[in-house]
Amino acid sequence: MLLRFGAWVFIRGEVLSCSTIAITTHTRGDRHMAQKKPTVYEFIPKLGQLRDDVLFGDVWEHPDLSKRDRSLITVAMLAALYRTDEMRGHMQRALDNGVTQTELKGLITHVAFYAGWPCAVNAGRIAIDVFGPK
Repeated sequence: MLLRFGAWVFIRGEVLSCSTIAITTHTRGDRHMAQKKPTVYEFIPKLGQLRDDVLFGDVWEHPDLSKRDRSLITVAMLAALYRTDEMRGHMQRALDNGVTQTELKGLITHVAFYAGWPCAVNAGRIAIDVFGPK
């Protein structure tokens, strides 16, 4: 059985991304043994360092675009590329950066015509999860 838990990444007091921690449970006779799988960033520390130092420490902090605009661009790219796991954290970050639910819905509709209907439907399903029940 595979269980997934979201783990937020914080830098300078700001939520930056959501990574996934997977826990695999094995059954041996009547005993249960849980093993924590390493995250990609635990397994490849250099990748995590580059993400933190370059992507979030430099690119996201550069003044040529606002964080709000970067969030819109990032969600659109992730939706177009069908990057489900990464999209959840970035949709939440977009909301935290001032993008409204209405704007994200409009973005998803726009994606449908430029990246394809399945990409937009996938992004819409993720938005439902991120926005929560109404």
